[in-house]
Amino acid sequence: MMRESGDLRLHIAEKWEPADYISAFSAIQSIYYKIVVFDHEWEFQPRRARWRSQYPARGPLAELAEINESYVRSRMELADYQNRLIVDRISHASPGFMDFLGFGEGLQAIDSMLGRLIDVLTLRKQRIEADHQAKVRTEYDKQNLNTIKIENARKLLELRRDFPDIDDSLLLSLLVQDQTQLESLIGKGLITGPRDHHE
Repeated sequence: MMRESGDLRLHIAEKWEPADYISAFSAIQSIYYKIVVFDHEWEFQPRRARWRSQYPARGPLAELAEINESYVRSRMELADYQNRLIVDRISHASPGFMDFLGFGEGLQAIDSMLGRLIDVLTLRKQRIEADHQAKVRTEYDKQNLNTIKIENARKLLELRRDFPDIDDSLLLSLLVQDQTQLESLIGKGLITGPRDHHE
C-alpha cells in the first residue's frame, strides 16, 4: 500500500542550546515512529520484565526511557524509505523553523498534537501573567495539560486503528512522556505556533 507523503513545519524562536535541538528531534522522532511503523512482533511486557531483572535498582522513568529507546530504534529499522522521518530544512533565525518530511497522516497528527499543546501552554502563560491567584489556576492548568496530553496520545494512536489487537497502554504512557519533552521547549518559547511568525 502506497502511503502519501507530507511535511511538518515546527516553528521556533529564541536562542536554542544544543540540548534543545536534541530534545525536539528525539521527541518528534519518537512520536513519529510510534504511530507510523508498527507490527505484531514487538511485545512490551516480556522486554519490560527482562529489563527489570537486568537493572533492578533503576526507577520507572529510567525503565520507560530504555523501553522507549529500544522500541523507537526497532521501528526505525523496520521503516522503509518512504516512511522514514527526514529533517528537510532548518532556519535558525528567530523566528525560524524546522521542516520534516515523512508519512503525511502521521505528520498531520503530530502537527495537531503540537497545536493543542501550544494553545494550552499559551493560555496558561496568559492566565499566570493576568491573574494574581496564579497558584490555584496553575494547578488547574497542570491537570488540564495532563488531560490534553492523554487525549493527544489517544488521537495519535488512532493511526494504528488497523491493528486493534495491539495493546497500546504502554505506548500511551510513552507518548505522554514524549509530549513532556516538547512541553518544556514550548514553555520556554522555543517552539511556537504559526500565528507567532510573520513569514
